[in-house]
Formats: sequence, structure tokens, C-alpha cells
Amino acid sequence: MEPASQDNHYDYYAFLEQVLGGNPVSNGGDNSTDSLDDYYDGGHANGSGFYPQDYEYDLLPPDLTAKDLLPPDLPGTVKSLFLVAYVVIMFLSIVGNSLVIIVIGRNQKMRTVTNMFLLSLAVSDMLIAVLNMPFQLNFYLQNEWTLGEFLCKFSKYIQGVVIVVSIFTLSAIALDR
Repeated sequence: MEPASQDNHYDYYAFLEQVLGGNPVSNGGDNSTDSLDDYYDGGHANGSGFYPQDYEYDLLPPDLTAKDLLPPDLPGTVKSLFLVAYVVIMFLSIVGNSLVIIVIGRNQKMRTVTNMFLLSLAVSDMLIAVLNMPFQLNFYLQNEWTLGEFLCKFSKYIQGVVIVVSIFTLSAIALDR
């Protein structure tokens, strides 16, 4: 079924209802009525006809569950590759950034402005490896969040903060040069 021209609201919304399975629901505004046909036919109480903004369309099937909104589960080989890659990246990030922090912290001559920026970048990268990557890996392997609401919000907050710190640090390094 093809949608009709834009000026014919009845056919267009009938098309939406048929193809998308949407059910028009009155939003309870002052233009609500018992019958959509009254709107389609221009028979509104004040004679104004059909206005799409008076309705919300519920396009989701009523039996939809939270599991239906998740992406399909990854195959076992892909999960294994993700696990190996994430563990290697986390390990190298923690070790490498720790070495940068130790070298700059122990060496008085290394405490320059540029190296302080690099220290900040090393700390933010290590925080990503410690506070974000394990939670993200768990989500990829289980295909759902199983760690509770607090860790869900905390990990997303920390991810945003450390990424912004990295961006600002890189910008400061560029401006310093």
C-alpha cells in the first residue's frame, strides 16, 4: 500500500496504522474525541478537522519486552575475540600509563608543563581502562546489563568525564605548543 498525497491525512495515517501497526491514542488535549473517524472526516466538534499533533502513535507492539530491544547475542568466537582484545588492551593501558605516571612522578626533571599534560592524559586513559572497559566488556559478553542501576549510571558518567578530560588535555597540549 502506498501512502497517499500529503494533503490527504486519512490515507496517510491509515497507511501508518496498517504498515507500522500503530494505534492512534488521544493525548487527552482539549481536542480529544471518542472517534478518530470524526477527525478523519472533518467532523470535529468545532469543525476544525484532523490534526496529527493531537495524537501520539504507539508504534511498539504491546507484547514487547526489554530483551527485544537488545541487539542479537554475539557468536561465541566473537565473544572470545572481544574478551582477548579487551583484556590485552586493559593490561597494556594499565601497565603503560602506570609507567608514565611513575617516571614523571619520580623524576624532578620530567616535571615540565607538557609532561604534566601527558600525566593528566595517562591518568584519564588508565581510568578508562580500570573504570569503564571491564563494565563494557561484561555488557558485550552477557548482552545485557547485570551490574545494577548504580554501576550503570556511574560507568556512563565516568566514561563521559574521562573522555572529556582526555579531549581537554589534548587541546591544552595543542595550545601549549
